[in-house]
Order: sequence, then C-alpha cells, then structure tokens
Amino acid sequence: MTIERTGGTVIPLSQISIPMSPEPHPFEIAHRDAAEEAWQQTLRANPALFNGTVMLHSTMDIQDGRLTTVAHRVPYSALLLFLKERPVEGCWHLFGSALLVSSDNRVILSRMAERTANAGLVYSPCGSLDLSDVVGDKVDIDGNMRREVLEETGLDLASAEAEAAYGMVEIGGVVVIVRRFFFDMTAEELVARVRAHIDAEADPEIDDVFSVGAEDAPRSDYQFYMAELLHWHFRSKR
Repeated sequence: MTIERTGGTVIPLSQISIPMSPEPHPFEIAHRDAAEEAWQQTLRANPALFNGTVMLHSTMDIQDGRLTTVAHRVPYSALLLFLKERPVEGCWHLFGSALLVSSDNRVILSRMAERTANAGLVYSPCGSLDLSDVVGDKVDIDGNMRREVLEETGLDLASAEAEAAYGMVEIGGVVVIVRRFFFDMTAEELVARVRAHIDAEADPEIDDVFSVGAEDAPRSDYQFYMAELLHWHFRSKR
C-alpha cells in the first residue's frame, strides 16, 4: 500500500529500504528562495545552527511489511521550511528513533540543549538523516540510529539487544522509524552513564536525561510523537 497519512498509528515493519535519488527534491526546487529567507531569520535567533545536507523523501510505499522510500539530498534550510509548512503532498521527513529500554523496562529520554533546533523538547535520541548515513546508494537507518545515540548519550547500541522488527509512525508528513534496543542495565545505571557523557562534553546536544515507566503520565515538553511511541512500547510484548 502507498502511505499517505497514518495519523499516529504505529505500523509494524520487517524491512526498510531507502535508495538515494541523484535528483533534487521537488519541494527544495520550488522553495529555494523562501527557504533561504527563512534560514536567515532562523540564524538570527540561533546562530549555532548549521545549514548542512540532510534528506527529504518522495515516494513512500509499504508492501508486506517492507517500507521503501526514496531519499533526496536537501539543505537543512529546506527541511526546516518543510517542517513549518507540513504536510506537503509528495514530501516526507523520515528519521530513525531508537527506544533505549532498561532491564527494569523503563525508557531513557533526553532533553535537547538550547543550541539545538529543538531546544527544550524531550524525546528518545534521534536526528535527521545526513550524508554520513549513506552506504553505497542507500541510507542505513540502523547506522543513523547508532550514530545519533552515541553522539547524544555516549551509549553504544552494539551493546544492546536489538529487536528484529521496526515500527513506523507518520504524523503530518513526519515519518518516525522506531526500533527497540534492550540494555542489560537498570534505568538508574543508564541515566548515570548518560549524565557522565553530558558532563564530559564541551558542547553537549542534550542537557538532561531521565527514565519513564508505564505508570508515568506524558510530559508537556514531549516532542509531538513521543507519547505515541511510549504508548506503543508499553502495550507491546517483547
């Protein structure tokens, strides 16, 4: 089936294929001037941001639990403009989100630092796909998750047990690919390790870390999709 809008329902996936297109995304072509103007305004508010190369996606299709989407290189300014205008027909922002699950079944979440584009928002470690996530002619979504988790928290996903399946949630043109990683450490131990990483960083991406359990109420500072991912995790069997 072709994915239009799922409205927040988590769809199970067994395989993800993200080939790279050599062509620019139609959204970026049509909105270059507007994206540059908006970028200059964004820089005045947050000079620490960098207009690097990220991805926007066009075709998105699911067949028998296998997701295929096409990625296009765009400047970060085009992605930010899309996020303001979404949803846009034929355009998606897709990224991976690793759910870090402790041995006592709590999920590790972090709060983004002031220098970031999502300052103050709370969610599981993640980040936009970029050129470092491209292997050959495809995007490595698992490599993206491992890189982002390591950069933000200092935790290595290679030391956790990865769930075989993935999940996907789409909300207003934003597509989150979620995968659970089970650590053989308690939430207290994981939080302590991440806090040590934050303290050791000269300019950390996150400024706080904590764990949440099934009994905890959603926070008002969650990123817009985070409550749905937590609900999915705590109602799902391992």
